[in-house]
Amino acid sequence: MNRYDEFARHYIDLEFSGNTLSDYVYDELTDMEKELDEYITGENTIPTKNVYKSVMDEINDEIEKRKAIIKKRITADTDKTVSKENKWISGMVSAEVASEVILNKISMIPFNGKMTIDQFIDGLFSDIYNSYEIPVRTSYILKGTISSFINQLNRRNSNINVRAESSSQCIIPSVAKNTDRYVMQRYSSIKTWTWISMLDTSTCIACGDLSGTTYTDLSSAPPCPLHNKCRCYFYPGVVEQPSYYEWFEKQDEKDKYEILGKTRYNLYKSGSKVKNFVNNGKKLTIDEIFSK
Repeated sequence: MNRYDEFARHYIDLEFSGNTLSDYVYDELTDMEKELDEYITGENTIPTKNVYKSVMDEINDEIEKRKAIIKKRITADTDKTVSKENKWISGMVSAEVASEVILNKISMIPFNGKMTIDQFIDGLFSDIYNSYEIPVRTSYILKGTISSFINQLNRRNSNINVRAESSSQCIIPSVAKNTDRYVMQRYSSIKTWTWISMLDTSTCIACGDLSGTTYTDLSSAPPCPLHNKCRCYFYPGVVEQPSYYEWFEKQDEKDKYEILGKTRYNLYKSGSKVKNFVNNGKKLTIDEIFSK
């Protein structure tokens, strides 16, 4: 197996490495919500402001406890990933950086192109708190029972959990890729990096647009991963990567429609080039496309 194949295989394996963490996060959130649902259903009514405050304090205490547990687990998994990945990439490119140095850097990098791990955790538990606060406050104001809002609450929490599961699944592969990037930036013999994208119907057009692009300075390159469940990575060297747009033109119409969606597909069939739907790794909105 040559070095390029080793990189490709390694990053494919990384995509499965986040499953254990995401399952843990989902299970913890589900257990917490079962306990809180039992608690607020037991309270049933919120007759006074003091009861409202007492209920929300109880809910907040449980949320903060679970937040600390989940953050501890994510931090531990992140630490292990940085250490393990630092050894792997140093063996591939003969460079190494102290894990403590990388950890300080990783905490400041958006793990899914949007937010840092701390921002993800804070936002997640803020959403959960608000999810409970709404029915409790409504019960107090309208003098109704909390149980009448429990179905709406469960639907909101289910949506929160699914989003959290999806995001947490990306943490470990993202941390690994950012570790690799940080180490490779400090290896002077690497003169060029190539953006590698998987070319299949699951690849978004933003990632496809970057396929095969090369960089002489990683600090000026787009973030990788570019988004949740992004499978792209940087390869330390020049790789003849097929053009995404040449690959796209060879697909059948059903797959093209699935990739682009209704509006972009109709624009494409009317003569617009797929490349006009993205800009430097960013998928343009419909309004942005029409304003070009």
